Amino acid sequence: MLLLSNRWLVWVGLGYAALFAVNVAFARRNNERDLVNDAVLIVQVVALVPLMWLLADAGGLIPERVWLLTLVCALVLVGSTMHVKSLLRERRRPAFALASRVVAVASLVLVVGLGWMWGWPAGIGLVVPFVFLAARSLKSDWDGWRPGRIGLLELVGFVGVAVGAGMAVSV
Repeated sequence: MLLLSNRWLVWVGLGYAALFAVNVAFARRNNERDLVNDAVLIVQVVALVPLMWLLADAGGLIPERVWLLTLVCALVLVGSTMHVKSLLRERRRPAFALASRVVAVASLVLVVGLGWMWGWPAGIGLVVPFVFLAARSLKSDWDGWRPGRIGLLELVGFVGVAVGAGMAVSV
């Protein structure tokens, strides 16, 4: 029924199928944790933000705030991916750790701009979680932190972004 009323979803499905084929190709080579594969997954997830809007509102135009939330989603996922990789798979590469920190701090700066575009004071809800994410990226001593604990800290960041976005939307 959904496809009958939204035929454009066939094209979306084909696009997602192509991206999924990339994921499968990496998995077949036992290289599913490659940064390129992570980037493909991030694109798949981030694209869901405007897609859900289009499914909920048949008006066809995506409002600026939906695009802002799409960018927030992209920033948090890219930052988290870089951060976790810098602590686990790439932990012996100081340049990767530096890149992760640069991404986190740059994301904070970008989100300040997005918050301003959203409008103050509601836009502050978008910014606060990125202060936490930037601070966690600057932590220098991760000795003794196991992957599960790192993942829980990332989850706190994701929940913070979701709550902050919810606050921004509701104001």
